[in-house]
Amino acid sequence: MIVVSRILSVVSPKILAGLALLAAPAGAAVTFNLDLNTLAGTPPSTFGGDATQPGTWNSIGAGPGVSQLVDLSGAPSGVFMQTSNTLNGASGGSDPLRSDYVTGIMGVSPVSWAVNLTSHPLGQHTLWVYASDNTPTGAFTVDAGGGPVAFGSLAVNTSLAIPINVTGAGTVSVVGPADGSGVIAGLQMAAIPEPSAAALITLALFGAMVGHRRR
Repeated sequence: MIVVSRILSVVSPKILAGLALLAAPAGAAVTFNLDLNTLAGTPPSTFGGDATQPGTWNSIGAGPGVSQLVDLSGAPSGVFMQTSNTLNGASGGSDPLRSDYVTGIMGVSPVSWAVNLTSHPLGQHTLWVYASDNTPTGAFTVDAGGGPVAFGSLAVNTSLAIPINVTGAGTVSVVGPADGSGVIAGLQMAAIPEPSAAALITLALFGAMVGHRRR
């Protein structure tokens, strides 16, 4: 305690105020698993997917609607998912995550598939997208508030880890190719860990001590 008192005695009130801000809790982060379409069942909680994050899986059917997602512990996450009204369900195997999926509509009047996450916490996250396309020119887009970014076709039964920075209204949109091709089987969202408040305060105090000794 004596050492801490000596350190604080040489730290200016402005620095102490800054340290208080560092110690304040950051915006709530969210981590969840999402399986779209349930024809092949739902992944067990022991399955971590490509994100290696086991826990509860949200299992959402192919039809339209709004659903509140739960986090890995099964508690309400505060994030809502809405699919486009045109999603069709399909299944091509027994893998509960990758074998059942939703598709857009191809043909004379194609409609792309779309999955929208709303009320999502802001900040840095990693989004795993399980989507594939059956045309060589197709692409899906991800928009976390800064405008849509296009990603090329994925091979079947693979995923892509996409770093995103959720901004604005807290909406994350994943939209399929405009020609209605392609499928999406699921999503995984993980918050990027931030330095702990204790580590930041220790570093700031050390810098303040160094600055004081130099004076």
